[in-house]
Amino acid sequence: MSFLYVAPNDTTSFQSLARIPSYWLETWKMWHKLHWHSRTPPWTARDLLRTPLWLSSHPQLQIRHQGKTLPLAYVLIFHRDWLRWLVDNHRLFCLEDVLSPTKSWPTLDEFARNIRRTNERFPFPQPRSYNRIYGHLTTLLEGIIPQHQLPSLFATPAPPAPFPFTIETHRGKSTFPNFKPPDIRYLHAKPSEEPSKHPFENWAIPKDEIRSTLIHLRNLMRPVYPLVADTYFRLLFKLLPFQARFWFLEHLNPNIQLCPYNCFHVETDIHAMFSCTTISNVWSELEPPWQQFGMTFTWHTITNPRRLSPAPPWLPDRELLVQVWFALVANTIYQLWKHRCNTRFRNAAPPKRASLVETILRHWATQVRAWLRNPTTSDGHAKMALIFEMILTHPKLAWFVRKYPCYKAQSPPPVFDDILSNHHK
Repeated sequence: MSFLYVAPNDTTSFQSLARIPSYWLETWKMWHKLHWHSRTPPWTARDLLRTPLWLSSHPQLQIRHQGKTLPLAYVLIFHRDWLRWLVDNHRLFCLEDVLSPTKSWPTLDEFARNIRRTNERFPFPQPRSYNRIYGHLTTLLEGIIPQHQLPSLFATPAPPAPFPFTIETHRGKSTFPNFKPPDIRYLHAKPSEEPSKHPFENWAIPKDEIRSTLIHLRNLMRPVYPLVADTYFRLLFKLLPFQARFWFLEHLNPNIQLCPYNCFHVETDIHAMFSCTTISNVWSELEPPWQQFGMTFTWHTITNPRRLSPAPPWLPDRELLVQVWFALVANTIYQLWKHRCNTRFRNAAPPKRASLVETILRHWATQVRAWLRNPTTSDGHAKMALIFEMILTHPKLAWFVRKYPCYKAQSPPPVFDDILSNHHK
C-alpha cells in the first residue's frame, strides 16, 4: 500500500514506472492529483509516525528546500545510493523506526551510532556527518508532535481507527481496496477546495494586498521600456527559469543547479539577482546616491516597491522618487538577466562590475531624460529633474558625468538625439 503515500515520478531512479500496467499507472497519477484532505480524514500523530517516509507526498512529511516542498529523498539527492543501503539494511522506513527502544527521540550521537553499525560494508561514498539527515528528521518530528510527548503517545494503546484512506463519495463511504474506477474519476473531477497559491505570496505579500500591489506595479511599469518591464514582471511571477528549478536533472548533470558565475551556490532568483558576489557589488555601486533620499536596495524593496519609505523630508515626493528608483531597478534586473543568459548559454565571460554599472546607468539616464522631455503642465517634471540632478551630482557618480556630460543637460541639442539613438541600437 506504499503507493498510496508516494506520488509517481518518472524522473527518479527510485521508481520503475515502466513495469506498471498503464491502467494502474493512470489510476496512481489521478490518485495523487487529489489533495490530502479530500483523500482521507485528518491523521493522528501515530499514523504519521508510521507512514513511509523517504518519498512520501504527505505535506507534513516533506521538507522545505530551495523554495519548494520536497520528499526527504529528493532533498538528500547526493546520497541516494547510501539511502538505499540505509533502507535495505537498517529498515528505516518511517519516523517510528528512528525512535529508541524506549520510544523516545534519540540524540545525534545515538542516531549516528545506530547508523554506523550498518555502514561498515557500504561500498559507495557516504555522508561524512549525519547532522543534516538528523536535522531533517527532527524537523519532521517537531511538525508532528513535540519530542517530550513521544513516551506518553506510545504509553497508551492506539484506539481503533478506520482504514487510513476512507473516503465518502457519491456512492457512500468506501475504503481504497473497494474503490472502483468511477469513484476515482469522481474524486478527481471534484473542484479543489484549496485554491492555488498566488506567486506574490512568495514575496510575503498578504492576500488582501495582492490586488493593490499589482495595480501599483502596473502603474510603475507602464512608462518603462516594455522589454525591461516584462523581465521584471516575469521575475515577480516566478517565470524566469533559474537553474534551481531543474533540480530533477541532477542525476544527469550534478552541476545543473549551480550559478553560472562559478561561485558554487545554487542559482535561485534571489541569488542570481541580488546576493551573488558578482551581482551584489553592482547593487552596492548603485546605492550611495540614493542614500541621501533614505532609500536603499534590498531584496524586499526590489520585489515590492511599496515597502519603500523615503526620508521624512522627501515623503511628499515619494511617488516621483519611487518611479525614478523603479526605473533603475527594472533596468538593472534586465541587464543582470541578459548577462546571466550570455554567460550560461553563450560561454561569455562574467560581466565586469564597472562596465555593467555603466551600461545600467546609461539606459536608466536615457529613460529618465525621455520622461523629462515629455510636454506637461504639472510641476512634477521640475521635481523629477531636481531628483535626477541630485543623483548625477553625487560624488559616487562623478566619473559617469565626466564621461557622459550630455546626460546632465536638461535640453540636449537635436544632433545628440541621433547620436544617442544610434548608440543604444
